[in-house]
Amino acid sequence: ASLNLAQNNLTGSIPLEISEMKYLEILDLSINHLSGQIPSTLTNLDFLDNLNFSYNNLSGIIPTGTQLQQSDPSAYMGNPGLCRPPLPKCAGDTTASNVPKGDNIAREEETDGSYIFPWDVSVVPGFIVRFWGVCGTLFIKRCW
Repeated sequence: ASLNLAQNNLTGSIPLEISEMKYLEILDLSINHLSGQIPSTLTNLDFLDNLNFSYNNLSGIIPTGTQLQQSDPSAYMGNPGLCRPPLPKCAGDTTASNVPKGDNIAREEETDGSYIFPWDVSVVPGFIVRFWGVCGTLFIKRCW
């Protein structure tokens, strides 16, 4: 089962009743105005495979649970108040984080404040090679 409530201008906190939907596989609450913490009871959703809480006003620690902490960091993007795996540690948190350096939001911050986007390293050169491969072939074979 899936529940997609994205882009509905929802306000308030995430309803605890969602945790009662035992067979829920997909939960999308993105691009709303939800606030508060992610309920820890969502960790009881054993079938939850895909979730998206991005672009709300959620805050606090992401509850411990395989579904919630194993998600792609983009599922939490746009919620600057959220922290803990798969996102960076909370401010003032002294516990060790399980997140390897560079896995936070698919970018690494350099000491001078600039960013290196890993996809730039592969996508841009790949595009250039493919583009010139096609154009070069057309220039060499003039009978197209």
